[in-house]
Amino acid sequence: ITKISLQVLETEELDNEQKIILPKFVTKELPDGAKPLQEWADYCALEPGGVDKNLLAVIDYMKERSLYIDDFTFYWTPELGYRDRLIIPFMFEGRIVGWTARKIKNGNPKYLSEQQPGYVFNLDEQRQQKIFVIVCEGPIDAIHVEGVALLGSELKDQQAMLINRLGKDVIVVPDRDDAGSNVVG
Repeated sequence: ITKISLQVLETEELDNEQKIILPKFVTKELPDGAKPLQEWADYCALEPGGVDKNLLAVIDYMKERSLYIDDFTFYWTPELGYRDRLIIPFMFEGRIVGWTARKIKNGNPKYLSEQQPGYVFNLDEQRQQKIFVIVCEGPIDAIHVEGVALLGSELKDQQAMLINRLGKDVIVVPDRDDAGSNVVG
């Protein structure tokens, strides 16, 4: 009777466990008027007024952060609220499924984002020949090391599933702050 009771308890525990399923991401739009930086450079060169000073400020910010136009498809828009931001699209299986717009100067909010639960930034760029996947907190760090980003300091179960699906050794590189200890903790 004791053995049967233990088996029933074990079965109930398994049934009560939440099943983690892979997230499905819907396609999202970037902020109004957003175009890749390369397109703005060509377009603005043809304008009578020349290149927009806000676009130049974004390019200067990229230079300060050692980001290059060839590193990633960065976006920008002259729309109010976004003209002083670098827009980084979130891609999944070749589709835009969200974005973050990083303010280039001090001020709040630092980021404006459209992000879906369970998303991991830069998964599309993790090629078969790579041995490791480097996991960072933010997208700019991930771009620098050709890794992925959690877009925060906490690893969610669905994110862990997506990263593990790559079948690579995982190296976690947290930010050097208190929140960074959550990633490795």
